[in-house]
Amino acid sequence: MQPHLLGNEFTHLEFPRRVQRKEVGKRMLYRDFTMSGWCVSFF
Repeated sequence: MQPHLLGNEFTHLEFPRRVQRKEVGKRMLYRDFTMSGWCVSFF
């Protein structure tokens, strides 16, 4: 495995698309690997 290839792209949360800089602090859908649905929170 080569985790250095991920750079700053890794998080344990899954998003429907890549979070952009302008969206930080706004509501986003996300889910964890243990969840069966989506949740909304501020990121």
